[in-house]
Amino acid sequence: MSDEMNEFRILSKEDLHDLSGPGTPGVARRIAFEDDGYWFGHAEIATETMSGWHHHDENVTVGYVLKGAFHLEYGPGGRDSTDVRASDYFLMPPWAMHREGNAGDEPCIVLFTRIGHGPLVVPVDGPPSE
Repeated sequence: MSDEMNEFRILSKEDLHDLSGPGTPGVARRIAFEDDGYWFGHAEIATETMSGWHHHDENVTVGYVLKGAFHLEYGPGGRDSTDVRASDYFLMPPWAMHREGNAGDEPCIVLFTRIGHGPLVVPVDGPPSE
Protein backbone atom coordinates (compact mmCIF):
# COMPACT_ATOMS: atom_id res chain seq x y z
CA MET A 1 0.00 0.00 0.00
CA SER A 2 1.35 3.40 -0.92
CA ASP A 3 2.05 6.27 1.47
CA GLU A 4 -0.88 8.12 -0.11
CA MET A 5 -3.22 5.71 1.70
CA ASN A 6 -2.10 7.29 4.97
CA GLU A 7 -3.09 10.80 3.91
CA PHE A 8 -6.45 12.54 3.92
CA ARG A 9 -7.01 13.82 0.38
CA ILE A 10 -9.63 15.83 -1.45
CA LEU A 11 -9.62 16.11 -5.23
CA SER A 12 -11.39 18.47 -7.58
CA LYS A 13 -12.30 17.40 -11.10
CA GLU A 14 -9.19 19.22 -12.37
CA ASP A 15 -7.06 16.79 -10.29
CA LEU A 16 -8.40 13.67 -12.02
CA HIS A 17 -6.50 11.91 -14.79
CA ASP A 18 -7.56 9.77 -17.73
CA LEU A 19 -7.44 6.00 -17.58
CA SER A 20 -4.39 4.87 -19.54
CA GLY A 21 -4.55 1.94 -21.92
CA PRO A 22 -7.34 0.87 -24.23
CA GLY A 23 -10.35 3.12 -24.36
CA THR A 24 -13.48 3.81 -26.33
CA PRO A 25 -14.30 6.94 -28.33
CA GLY A 26 -17.13 8.75 -26.57
CA VAL A 27 -16.34 7.19 -23.16
CA ALA A 28 -14.15 9.39 -20.95
CA ARG A 29 -12.89 7.38 -17.97
CA ARG A 30 -11.38 9.56 -15.25
CA ILE A 31 -9.46 8.28 -12.22
CA ALA A 32 -9.71 9.87 -8.79
CA PHE A 33 -7.91 7.30 -6.63
CA GLU A 34 -6.02 4.10 -7.38
CA ASP A 35 -3.54 1.86 -5.67
CA ASP A 36 -2.67 -1.81 -5.57
CA GLY A 37 -6.02 -3.58 -5.44
CA TYR A 38 -8.49 -0.76 -6.09
CA TRP A 39 -9.53 1.96 -8.52
CA PHE A 40 -12.18 4.68 -8.06
CA GLY A 41 -13.37 7.12 -10.67
CA HIS A 42 -16.12 7.86 -13.11
CA ALA A 43 -17.05 7.63 -16.75
CA GLU A 44 -18.84 10.20 -18.84
CA ILE A 45 -20.52 8.48 -21.77
CA ALA A 46 -21.69 10.55 -24.72
CA THR A 47 -25.07 9.88 -26.34
CA GLU A 48 -25.28 7.15 -28.97
CA THR A 49 -22.00 5.60 -27.80
CA MET A 50 -21.13 1.92 -27.34
CA SER A 51 -17.81 0.53 -26.11
CA GLY A 52 -16.07 -2.47 -27.60
CA TRP A 53 -16.36 -5.87 -25.93
CA HIS A 54 -14.10 -6.20 -22.90
CA HIS A 55 -13.76 -7.53 -19.36
CA HIS A 56 -12.03 -6.26 -16.24
CA ASP A 57 -9.77 -9.24 -15.53
CA GLU A 58 -10.06 -10.36 -11.90
CA ASN A 59 -11.48 -7.01 -10.76
CA VAL A 60 -14.96 -6.81 -9.28
CA THR A 61 -16.68 -3.66 -10.55
CA VAL A 62 -19.36 -1.87 -8.56
CA GLY A 63 -21.04 1.25 -9.84
CA TYR A 64 -23.67 3.90 -9.33
CA VAL A 65 -25.38 5.81 -12.14
CA LEU A 66 -25.50 9.52 -11.38
CA LYS A 67 -27.15 10.66 -14.60
CA GLY A 68 -28.74 9.09 -17.66
CA ALA A 69 -29.02 5.39 -18.45
CA PHE A 70 -26.01 3.07 -18.54
CA HIS A 71 -26.68 0.39 -21.16
CA LEU A 72 -24.99 -3.02 -20.62
CA GLU A 73 -24.83 -5.97 -23.03
CA TYR A 74 -23.50 -9.29 -21.72
CA GLY A 75 -24.17 -13.03 -21.49
CA PRO A 76 -23.78 -15.80 -24.07
CA GLY A 77 -23.32 -14.20 -27.47
CA GLY A 78 -24.08 -10.81 -25.90
CA ARG A 79 -27.80 -11.58 -26.03
CA ASP A 80 -28.61 -10.17 -22.57
CA SER A 81 -28.90 -6.46 -21.95
CA THR A 82 -30.13 -4.02 -19.36
CA ASP A 83 -30.27 -0.31 -18.69
CA VAL A 84 -29.04 0.81 -15.29
CA ARG A 85 -30.80 4.11 -14.61
CA ALA A 86 -29.90 7.15 -12.53
CA SER A 87 -29.86 6.34 -8.79
CA ASP A 88 -29.35 2.59 -9.47
CA TYR A 89 -26.33 0.54 -8.38
CA PHE A 90 -24.78 -2.46 -10.12
CA LEU A 91 -22.13 -5.14 -9.51
CA MET A 92 -20.16 -6.80 -12.29
CA PRO A 93 -18.22 -9.99 -11.44
CA PRO A 94 -14.60 -10.60 -12.49
CA TRP A 95 -14.03 -11.75 -16.09
CA ALA A 96 -17.60 -10.80 -17.14
CA MET A 97 -17.42 -10.02 -20.87
CA HIS A 98 -19.61 -7.07 -21.72
CA ARG A 99 -19.88 -3.81 -23.54
CA GLU A 100 -21.46 -0.63 -22.29
CA GLY A 101 -22.82 2.54 -23.66
CA ASN A 102 -25.48 5.16 -23.75
CA ALA A 103 -28.42 4.84 -26.12
CA GLY A 104 -30.18 7.78 -24.46
CA ASP A 105 -30.47 11.39 -25.51
CA GLU A 106 -28.49 12.83 -22.57
CA PRO A 107 -24.93 12.14 -21.40
CA CYS A 108 -24.54 9.35 -18.86
CA ILE A 109 -22.32 9.67 -15.78
CA VAL A 110 -21.35 6.58 -13.79
CA LEU A 111 -19.21 6.27 -10.63
CA PHE A 112 -17.07 3.10 -10.57
CA THR A 113 -14.99 1.23 -8.04
CA ARG A 114 -12.87 -1.70 -9.19
CA ILE A 115 -11.45 -4.01 -6.57
CA GLY A 116 -8.88 -6.65 -7.41
CA HIS A 117 -5.75 -7.02 -9.47
CA GLY A 118 -4.84 -7.18 -13.12
CA PRO A 119 -5.60 -4.83 -15.99
CA LEU A 120 -8.63 -2.59 -15.60
CA VAL A 121 -9.79 -3.05 -19.20
CA VAL A 122 -9.05 -6.10 -21.40
CA PRO A 123 -10.45 -5.80 -24.97
CA VAL A 124 -11.87 -9.04 -26.45
CA ASP A 125 -13.57 -9.98 -29.73
CA GLY A 126 -16.87 -10.71 -27.96
CA PRO A 127 -18.46 -13.25 -25.65
CA PRO A 128 -18.73 -16.89 -26.71
CA SER A 129 -22.19 -17.95 -27.91
CA GLU A 130 -22.53 -20.58 -25.16
